Amino acid sequence: MTGDAGSLYSAIVTRVERALTATLLWMTTGSVAAIPSLMIPQPDDPLLTVTVHLGLLVAFSIGLTFHLAPLADEPWFDGLTMGEEARRALTWVSVVVMVAGATGLVTLATSAALRYDPSLQFLQMLSSLDIGWAVAALTLGLRRRFGSQAAISGAVVLGVVCVWAIWRYLDTVGFSADGLALFAAAGEPGLFGEATLWNVAEGKRLRALRGHRDSLYAAALNPAGTILATGSYDQQIKLWDTKTGAELRTLSGH
Repeated sequence: MTGDAGSLYSAIVTRVERALTATLLWMTTGSVAAIPSLMIPQPDDPLLTVTVHLGLLVAFSIGLTFHLAPLADEPWFDGLTMGEEARRALTWVSVVVMVAGATGLVTLATSAALRYDPSLQFLQMLSSLDIGWAVAALTLGLRRRFGSQAAISGAVVLGVVCVWAIWRYLDTVGFSADGLALFAAAGEPGLFGEATLWNVAEGKRLRALRGHRDSLYAAALNPAGTILATGSYDQQIKLWDTKTGAELRTLSGH
């Protein structure tokens, strides 16, 4: 290896090693922090636990990005036959991959410690990875263009919006306790509300439950999976027999 090539290789490895070392430290700390989660009892309704957990994972992504950002102020790949902006883009892509990878591994560890169902673990993994890379990319861009304060504000706003969106999704879509059935709440605003039940293993729609006069904003199964409760903007809560699809009761005035 020639002297110039050796110097280039050394510079690249040194910068990447510093970022990888920092990422490994954060990832290890986040995984170890999952151990106390083993002591948390499993709730009947995991919605709050999942939402708080996802919020903490987003905070982890933001923190790691800001820790790595100073290392990416200058492009890592000096001397490569490409322009400075191309090298900067490659550097940022590397940082985003590190943040997303670390967030994904911490999500795996903490989701397992919280004893989520496999389907919920998968959803949490997808959610944290998507939010993690988006937050990292936005943070790097805003930090370079507008400074750290704008980057923090932008990352927090994006994280909050994404977590809220997932919470709203989980509030209208869910699994039965045995994981064999899926329900989804939907409808057309001002026209009707509809809840749909699916057989997960077969991918088959079991039945659609209609009766509301406006779209649904929430749905939940009882622990036995025999009764589905739906909440609608028509200010009614309806209880349904999941086996027959019959409407059992209507509660008005909420």
